[in-house]
Amino acid sequence: MWNEFVSYIDKNKGRDQRICLVAWNGESCDMKRIYMLTRAPGSTLTMPKGVKYFTDPLHVIHEYKSCKLHPNTSKLERLSLPSLWEYIKKKRLEGPQNNLVDTTAQTDIVVHL
Repeated sequence: MWNEFVSYIDKNKGRDQRICLVAWNGESCDMKRIYMLTRAPGSTLTMPKGVKYFTDPLHVIHEYKSCKLHPNTSKLERLSLPSLWEYIKKKRLEGPQNNLVDTTAQTDIVVHL
């Protein structure tokens, strides 16, 4: 699976483009695990060329009070992916916990004003 990920990045990024990985609540688990796997002694896995940044939208929303999705402004009680997506799209998120649905929801949230 890792080779497919690296191949996808290599095929789809421009020569001089830099990539930012986005993972909802990923700072606490996903990115730490990926970092450990690509930096472990003797590991044959390496991060694809061009991947230079990481962001966790949940962390940004929670930490920056100027963000329009911050609970102080949005009045949302929960900062779950479905709750935030439903808040900005004004409809129910069908199929959360499905990778494609979650990826689409994260994209919508990241590009939201």
